[in-house]
Amino acid sequence: PRIYIRMYAYVQMKFVRKYERFIFPVSLCFRCLNVLFCQTFFVPDEYWQSLEVAHRSAFGYGHLTWEWDKGIRSSMYPAVFSLLFKGLHFLHVDTPELVVWSPTLLQAVFAAVCDLFVYKLAFQVWNSRIFALTAILMHMTSWFSLYCMTRTLSNTMETVVTTAGLYFFLKAMATGRYSHTALCLSGLACLVRPTALFMWLPLIAGRVAVSSNKMKVVVTELIPVGSLLMASSLLIDRIFYGKWIFVHYNFLHFNVLEGVANFYGTHPWHWYISQGVPVVLLSWLPMLLFSVWTILFKLADKMKHAAKHKKYLAVFKKTLIYNHQLQILLLIFIEILAHSLLPHKEFRFILPILPLTVCLTAPSVYNLWKSRNRIKVLFCVSLFLVNLLAAGYFLLLHQRGTLDSVKYLRQAVEQNEAEDLSVHFLLPCHHAPFYSHIHRNISMEFLQCQPNIDDTYINEDEHFHASPSDWLARKYSNFEKDPPTYIILYDVTLP
Repeated sequence: PRIYIRMYAYVQMKFVRKYERFIFPVSLCFRCLNVLFCQTFFVPDEYWQSLEVAHRSAFGYGHLTWEWDKGIRSSMYPAVFSLLFKGLHFLHVDTPELVVWSPTLLQAVFAAVCDLFVYKLAFQVWNSRIFALTAILMHMTSWFSLYCMTRTLSNTMETVVTTAGLYFFLKAMATGRYSHTALCLSGLACLVRPTALFMWLPLIAGRVAVSSNKMKVVVTELIPVGSLLMASSLLIDRIFYGKWIFVHYNFLHFNVLEGVANFYGTHPWHWYISQGVPVVLLSWLPMLLFSVWTILFKLADKMKHAAKHKKYLAVFKKTLIYNHQLQILLLIFIEILAHSLLPHKEFRFILPILPLTVCLTAPSVYNLWKSRNRIKVLFCVSLFLVNLLAAGYFLLLHQRGTLDSVKYLRQAVEQNEAEDLSVHFLLPCHHAPFYSHIHRNISMEFLQCQPNIDDTYINEDEHFHASPSDWLARKYSNFEKDPPTYIILYDVTLP
């Protein structure tokens, strides 16, 4: 049996190494199919903080939410899609369908890059191509990865950049050197999403702490790279906003110091532990718990052995520096803990821990699969099936009405180019795409729902849903102009 197992592992290793170059193309094709199957709405930021902003920048019309008026959003991520739109316009192929589909197909490329670096990161952590292949399969079939990674959310870009940066960081750490690529990617992740600091600050601080020449590292590595990235961010925002603005300070001031983010809901401190992580990981959660127990058990055994020789501090420090499994586990813990301290919580905020989780749990899942125990093999298969079933529901059924209605509107606008059409969205706050999915400068309105920062604002969304009939009577009783051609609202709010 031992000879058989060794031969089986050797053949698998040769097979994976031979076809390793096909990982990215296969992942790219898979993510393109992922885009086609993604027919549902998730969160407003998918459109209003990226595509709508890019559409306005490229074509001159589109709606900017209050965050852009206050200057608390970085334009780096929307700039990617703005360049894409301008390219389509330059080539005279900016049809409504291409304007809608091209950003998600570009995001599919980013998702495939993330899949590739999940494979590379898992190989760096375990030094096993079989475990790395298991990790990428787990990531590609994870319901939350399928649900989020092809959406135009800044969280997805943060996840892509963070996963790639961690690979280069751990690879450089194994050789005792610094990686400028890792530093650049860590800085880019923080510029796209300032909360990426939760993961990168401990890593960089720890690396500086163990350096023999700390001042040299700070002066020659961190400051130049950080200054270059910050200057690039300031320049891009200067071009977008038309003035010099420090969006990351504004983001901290409004969302953290003034607590404006709480307007969109708050949750108890334990929400990520009791709901967030179990929902995001789903069937991978028990495998994560088993992997955590295994890693901590090995660490405790090593520390127990070191304590006999009174070298536990030196052993713990060495383990913390060179044990990639423990580092990944600590990063997951820090990310969950840091986000738990913020009152406003969402599932997508902890998306970056998903690649780390599959990298950490890949050996446990693979060991289930290769075992000769039929129950263990069936359990392993069920882990994947649960994710695929959940992905199918959330990609094809859950909250798809808004996208179907906007698709109908887009087709109606294309068929009536000569008519002066108008649309009124009577939906909850930003629950449908806007000009980025219509691509025609027609009259469109929606229920205003921004935070009452200046104490002078009336929330139309709240007033409408409190009494739809009264609101409609006031709104449409005396028309100063023709009524809207289309009104979009949920059937449950029909008067």
